[in-house]
Amino acid sequence: MTSIEGDDYVSRVYAGILGKIIGVYMGRPFEGWTHQQIMDRFGEVSRYVSEEAGAPLVLTDDDIGGTFTFVRALEDYGYDRYRGVCHVLPNYGLIIMGLLYGNGDFRRSMMIVNTSGHDTDCNAGTLGCILGIRNGLGAIEACPDCVFRRAQGRADLWWKDAWVNGVDEWGVNFPEAFHLSQNQGTGLIIQGAREWGDYEVSATITPFLAARAGLAARVQGMRRYYALVLCRDGSARPVKERDGTHVLASAEFAVQEGEPYACSIRACGPTIAGFINGQKLFEVRDEEKCLATGAVALLIDEGTLTCEQVRVAPLGREHGC
Repeated sequence: MTSIEGDDYVSRVYAGILGKIIGVYMGRPFEGWTHQQIMDRFGEVSRYVSEEAGAPLVLTDDDIGGTFTFVRALEDYGYDRYRGVCHVLPNYGLIIMGLLYGNGDFRRSMMIVNTSGHDTDCNAGTLGCILGIRNGLGAIEACPDCVFRRAQGRADLWWKDAWVNGVDEWGVNFPEAFHLSQNQGTGLIIQGAREWGDYEVSATITPFLAARAGLAARVQGMRRYYALVLCRDGSARPVKERDGTHVLASAEFAVQEGEPYACSIRACGPTIAGFINGQKLFEVRDEEKCLATGAVALLIDEGTLTCEQVRVAPLGREHGC
């Protein structure tokens, strides 16, 4: 057995705790459901479905709190003394199935154990902890498959705190979730992790009186990213921001004021592709000082941009990544 020591030990313990929390929050909204009930309502579960289920994502849960409490009580209150009725064997069976058929992949293992049903928050939490310790933070911090949008049915603005806000004004008294304005220069709002690598980010954006408006990928800061920008001069461009602004390509594209445009960036290794309204406008390779990882962002330059949601999805072998 390989020993884990020093900084690696601390990192893997943290990864185990993080994996458990992710698993519990993924599985909690449908705890006790059967596999068929889950499939009928959500399909295969590889995402948080709390919003779809009409439930808050973060709640107190014994499968999280118990992790840090029960272990201290085992000596006096172990199952050997208080046997009770606990579905240990079916839980273990589903956890082992997730380990075997997930083949070590955190996302796939979470999908299997959650979609299987029954004690989903406990099983996904346990499996997430095991995989976190086994594979480390890198496996958990891989790009998720998720949608970032305004929380439905809530009047408060807590959901905005998950974004790094680098724009002059993020309006709140508008129907759109994202109503971003920048008076001078380029502003971004950023979401995600530095470790995200190969993925596709997409959003339908509407520019108003903007010099540039667009979407950014592999964002490592306000001045380090790739972006697909719609420009006031009638062009669409992929740009790289690193040690200055570098235009990687350019295509004619007449931007109409107040019209929505479905934009997406596909980042796969050194290859960056851009799409507008389902049409690929460019595909470039950036071999020199490639930005290999990073978060996502909405970008606005001297004007206003509106958007309802931002979608991020991982890319796999089918895309050559």
